[in-house]
Amino acid sequence: MITEKQTVIQDAGVTWTKAYTGGTWTAFCVTPTGRIIAGKDTSVNGSSSTSNIFFSDNGGASWTRNMGIVEANAGPVHWSALCVTPTGRVLVSSEDGKGIWSSDDNGIYWQACVGGYWGALCVTPTGRILAGNYDGCGIWYSDDNGANWAQTGMPNGYWGAFCVTSTGRIFAGNMDDNGIGYSDDNGGNWTHSGMVTGDWGALCVTPTGRIIVGSRGSNGIWYSDNNGETWSQSNKTNWSWKAFCVTPTGRILACVEGNGGVWYSDDNGVNWTQSLDGLWQSLCITPAGTVFTGGSGTSGNGTGIRRSDAVIGTKKDYSSKPLTGAQARQLVAECKEYVQELKQS
Repeated sequence: MITEKQTVIQDAGVTWTKAYTGGTWTAFCVTPTGRIIAGKDTSVNGSSSTSNIFFSDNGGASWTRNMGIVEANAGPVHWSALCVTPTGRVLVSSEDGKGIWSSDDNGIYWQACVGGYWGALCVTPTGRILAGNYDGCGIWYSDDNGANWAQTGMPNGYWGAFCVTSTGRIFAGNMDDNGIGYSDDNGGNWTHSGMVTGDWGALCVTPTGRIIVGSRGSNGIWYSDNNGETWSQSNKTNWSWKAFCVTPTGRILACVEGNGGVWYSDDNGVNWTQSLDGLWQSLCITPAGTVFTGGSGTSGNGTGIRRSDAVIGTKKDYSSKPLTGAQARQLVAECKEYVQELKQS
């Protein structure tokens, strides 16, 4: 039987539209209710705003400034990362000494969890929260939803990125030339992978299990197909890469720190094509497949929030069998028509 089904005609990441005008946006997350939460960096222009967490309940069509957050020391804040725990608690980290904060009401009101300088956040399959320290104090963990924190077996270094594979192996990117570490015991103990040097600030895992890592030291994008034992370089051999995300169909998106724009790869991270220029430093993807990127500039292209939507359409599905005589004749006719179009092109 021939049917028509919804399918992705064009994946997100090719065309972009404005979702919010102005500002520098350093972190995103999506809560279980579908709310998108974004961290706005008020440290860029010396702003003393007391609210720099925004949220959207309509897929990014409009944004509301959160009036409930109490900004640490009533000063500028650079938010590093956002994450959501299995209980729905939202955490946000600050790399300029304002600590880690949490919210239990979908990002409306926030309370301080721990002070200090923090970069990447990660939630493991067991619900453990990992946090990379930005003050040289290694990787920390919390098993009680962020209330209390302890140091892991990685006591030193600046850590700016995490990812978790389907096997549960956790990778962490070091920001002070100590390569990439991994843990097979839920973040308790860490071992250096085959990439023992370099500054790495972006990590992701593709649907095939390939691990992608982006350098923060102008060494480009690398990938591993053997769980981090060895690494190969993609066709992007330079620049400093800030963030990755992966669409439901497997397209990988990456943004470059500085003025390098947003890029995408449709061959599992080997080759890359630019889709947006300007200064962009954060990425987020919703369950519906919409991608958001946050600007890192103060004016012009590369400020505010941009969005890219997957183009959904219908196509005939010939996979169901058996076909009736009429359906078979229809299929043959359509194939002949397609062949004729190819000849004419």
